[in-house]
Amino acid sequence: MNSPKYAPILLSPCGHTFCCQCVTMHITTHQKDNSNNGNPIDVARCPCCRQDILSQSLNISLQTMITNMITLKNKLQKVEQKNIQFSNKLYETQMRCNILQEELLKCTEFKQKLEKDITTIDLVIQQLHCHQKNIMERFQLVSYFDVHFGTMKIEMSMTLCIITKSYTRWLLLILRI
Repeated sequence: MNSPKYAPILLSPCGHTFCCQCVTMHITTHQKDNSNNGNPIDVARCPCCRQDILSQSLNISLQTMITNMITLKNKLQKVEQKNIQFSNKLYETQMRCNILQEELLKCTEFKQKLEKDITTIDLVIQQLHCHQKNIMERFQLVSYFDVHFGTMKIEMSMTLCIITKSYTRWLLLILRI
């Protein structure tokens, strides 16, 4: 009702209000009907209470209410648009939050697996250190025997060599005879 043709018109003296276009059409129709009948033009009557319409004026109170309602409706539409935008942003943020929570869960699970693997690797390293220590002890023992038995081995080799020479001599002596 922002357009002048839809402005609220107050009829006097009854006080009923109609839009400007409707009042104009009603008065025009009433005047045509009376002029077609040959009757003198009399005053149009209110469509609601049938009182004579003596004057008409803009219903400023109603026009102000209508203007305020239109303004509030426009503001409400803007607020609703902002609300929709906010809801969309909130939804996007919630989706991102869900994705990040899933990623965090995966990372936590992966971290736990890595910690378990590190524990397993630490145990294997301890076992390898123990095994290395045992090997070093055996190596030292073998080295010790090599040193002592090596000397004996040399002595035995020399003795064997002497015995072999002696035996060869005896064989040669026996064969000569």
